[in-house]
Amino acid sequence: MNLQTIIGGNGTIGKEVAKQLHNMHVQVRIASRTPKKVNATDQVFAMDVFNEQSVSAAIKGSSVVYLILGLPYKDQVWLDGFPRAARAVINACKNEGAKLVYFDNVYMYGLVDGTMTESLSNKPDSVKGTARMIAAELILEAIKSQELQAMVCRSADFYGDYPFFDVIKQIAVALQKNKKAMLLFRDDKKHSITYIPDAAKAVAFLAQQTDAYQQIWHLPTDPNALTGKQLVERVAEIIKKEPRYKVISKGMIKFISFFNSQLKELIKLSYQWENDYLFSSEKLEKKYNVKPLSYKEGITKHLKSIGILK
Repeated sequence: MNLQTIIGGNGTIGKEVAKQLHNMHVQVRIASRTPKKVNATDQVFAMDVFNEQSVSAAIKGSSVVYLILGLPYKDQVWLDGFPRAARAVINACKNEGAKLVYFDNVYMYGLVDGTMTESLSNKPDSVKGTARMIAAELILEAIKSQELQAMVCRSADFYGDYPFFDVIKQIAVALQKNKKAMLLFRDDKKHSITYIPDAAKAVAFLAQQTDAYQQIWHLPTDPNALTGKQLVERVAEIIKKEPRYKVISKGMIKFISFFNSQLKELIKLSYQWENDYLFSSEKLEKKYNVKPLSYKEGITKHLKSIGILK
């Protein structure tokens, strides 16, 4: 039996990875504080990701372990949590002889002049970026010392079924009500976004490829990044509405953030919307011919999945 454990299997990405693995006839184990089955045949295991013994018990017998960790969106929680979890999982995987697939974002790159690729150096411009950098470097150090078979899979910002911030849904709902969609910071800078099912499918696929380990992968993302204005226009075209929107300025966001802690945290990463944010998954596409859906295809599928389109 090919048992593979997803730490964080009930999160946005974890659930989709679990579905993909099930379709590949992999026995899935969901591990978290309060795990729930995603597929009817899943195993579940309650564990503490910060405790090495707990992690070792959760992953026992697994050929592959996926660390797809979600933490409250606060600087200190990330700075403490991501490195602690990475250390516990790395050590547990070493002890159990399991491979590790780490799901990451791009905060550690900081502001990039040009396109983000796997060869970029880490230059975080935020506390959250520093937290992500430390966790990823722990894994990369274990790879370099040949103590661990692992890979780092990185995604741009998400779109799809993402409760934290479903930008496509917000735009579509506003336009359907003949209201203006809201864009944060700017409307004229290009911003790559990764379709959640594309990311999950690629993670599940890469984990089964023996030659994919010991390196970083950018997950499949349409290279034709859109500005905020173009994104509203694309959604409007799909749902056949007028593309109306307004930009919420940084000053206004700062004011609103006094009453909204999530916005306060978002402001710390405002450079991502105040400048072009371009993400390349060319390495993956060339190596394995794994390609993303276009933005039009992905947005259409997402709007159908949440009932906005029939």
